[in-house]
Amino acid sequence: MWDATIPDWINAIAAAIGASAVIIGLVGAKNAVETNRKAARSLRRSEVAEELISLSLNAEDALRQIRNPFSSIPAKKLGDKEYYYQSLYDRVLVHNDLFKSLRNAQIKVRAIIGDS
Repeated sequence: MWDATIPDWINAIAAAIGASAVIIGLVGAKNAVETNRKAARSLRRSEVAEELISLSLNAEDALRQIRNPFSSIPAKKLGDKEYYYQSLYDRVLVHNDLFKSLRNAQIKVRAIIGDS
């Protein structure tokens, strides 16, 4: 027959409490890591969205400048049929890097946020 003394019971209870504390600590740590992971993911998504919004507003301004209805054709160029289109093309080239950055930001948004 097994004869347990009071100190054995106390040791068993203390071991059970210690094991429970470790388990509770592990669960708490897992939840904290998951919370930090979600916060980092949300922060990254908001940064990418902010970048896309900023670039899209800059692109909108660039398109307004490209399509400026108040462009004038010098008197010497009135007979040159290509001048107007060349000037539009030159204005597009000025903003070419902006449009490339906008496209790269769109790709980042698809990769990080998704199509939804």
